[in-house]
Amino acid sequence: FFRLGDFYEMFDDDARLAAKELDLTLTTRDRNKPVEEQTPMCGVPYHSVDSYIARLVQKGYKVAICEQTEDPAQAKGIVQRDITRIVTPGTVTESCMLEESRNNYMGCVYGESQHLGVAFCDVSTGAFYVTLCEEAEAAVSELGRFSPTEIIRYGAGTHCDVINDALRHRLHCCLDEGTPEQFQLDASAELLEQHFGKSLAELGLSGLSEAVMAAGSLLRLLVALQKNDLAHIRELHYYTTGRF
Repeated sequence: FFRLGDFYEMFDDDARLAAKELDLTLTTRDRNKPVEEQTPMCGVPYHSVDSYIARLVQKGYKVAICEQTEDPAQAKGIVQRDITRIVTPGTVTESCMLEESRNNYMGCVYGESQHLGVAFCDVSTGAFYVTLCEEAEAAVSELGRFSPTEIIRYGAGTHCDVINDALRHRLHCCLDEGTPEQFQLDASAELLEQHFGKSLAELGLSGLSEAVMAAGSLLRLLVALQKNDLAHIRELHYYTTGRF
């Protein structure tokens, strides 16, 4: 969604997709060019953009918001813009896009073996939980308990039949496949300690590398998508399933 004056515009394939999903009319500014050289575009008014974003997110799409970063009256040439936020099913914060009666969790599952770290965060409230599961069935139970709208996973242990079946047929959530760059143990530990101002031991995560990876990688992804430091997320709760 690219800000142009009083509208958010989309171009090329984005425009074709948005026009189809949002029942918008395709237009172009290249009417003096041959049809095959014209750039299709469509737009929505800035004052009602949340409703359009909500419709796309509910369909499982991710929306990058590109805003003007300088005053158009003082700009020389093209106004500078930058992506200020990426809205995904698991990172919605606007009340108009959320159900008041339930949390909107984004989840993360990590593990190279049967031991799996599972983390959940509701960006709108700041609630953040992490646990360690001894087997895939336990991890699926936690996913069912929190019912995240979006999940990122990484590691050979997360691609077993039990988890695949739950993600594809039962949880009905948006699934993201993680990358090695997103899942680094030292970086995850450092980010958790820096963000919460506590050591891993104080957080209850000493020696729990899978849980550290799940929580740290999830937090790093949320910071990247929200484009801020998420200071309202003040506590990380490590829990065991035996407490329930």
